[in-house]
Amino acid sequence: MVLLAGSCVSSDSSTGVGDAASPAEILVQPAVIPSAADASALPINRIRAVTARWPSNVVLNDTTFAVDPAARQWEITMRVRLLESPVKARVFLHLINDDGSGGQATQYSGVTDTLTLRRNRTTEPADVPLVRGPLANLFVTAVQITGPSTLVVSKSVALTADVTVSGSAEPTLYWTSLDESLLTIDGSTATGVAVGLVDVVATAGAVSDTATIEVVVPPVDSVAVAPSSVGVILGQTDLALMDLERSSPVLARLRQIRRTTLRAAELTDQM
Repeated sequence: MVLLAGSCVSSDSSTGVGDAASPAEILVQPAVIPSAADASALPINRIRAVTARWPSNVVLNDTTFAVDPAARQWEITMRVRLLESPVKARVFLHLINDDGSGGQATQYSGVTDTLTLRRNRTTEPADVPLVRGPLANLFVTAVQITGPSTLVVSKSVALTADVTVSGSAEPTLYWTSLDESLLTIDGSTATGVAVGLVDVVATAGAVSDTATIEVVVPPVDSVAVAPSSVGVILGQTDLALMDLERSSPVLARLRQIRRTTLRAAELTDQM
């Protein structure tokens, strides 16, 4: 799929520097590689490409393209007017989901290596390494999940992780459950579904961390002792004590059961 600047759909459309200058063409080929950690990503139907002079970051061109949301790889061409030649530049890409009602969310982002732009020339096709999330995620250097390690069935808890960055912008962290039959995740909130061990993945940019969470049954808060059951236990225990010889190894255990039952009955009477 080849897209030219004439197909831009945004009010940010092409902002060339000097209409009388001769254009250079930049060809980029972003591609999304499917990953289990990116399961929550929405379809891409817009790509915003910002060409900036390097290293000053002066914007030379800012164009948004409509793209096929069913595709995983695209080819886009930008025309950048140059007042001088050659010029060093980089292209910053924002792969966007537009919900059609004014809401836009960046699903992936990336930046090319430094390119040399020349008038009336087209650059060699540039691959763009993409990361999940906004441009700030390009500067993530480490992710470490900090908790929790257990979760009770039907309960919800916030997942936490430490994220280290080399820049100042706040990154976006994405969570994925690798077995939603045991644990589901909404944003950063995990909910236990069924008992078992499940791996969760925290991803920010090109960095991720995986941790195992054990989903367990709810703990027992209390034990109810009915008077009728106390009588049955005591009666059966007394009968067994009468039948056993004094040398029986079971004798001590039965006496312990009798004492424990009597104590439980006393506590029940106090309630």
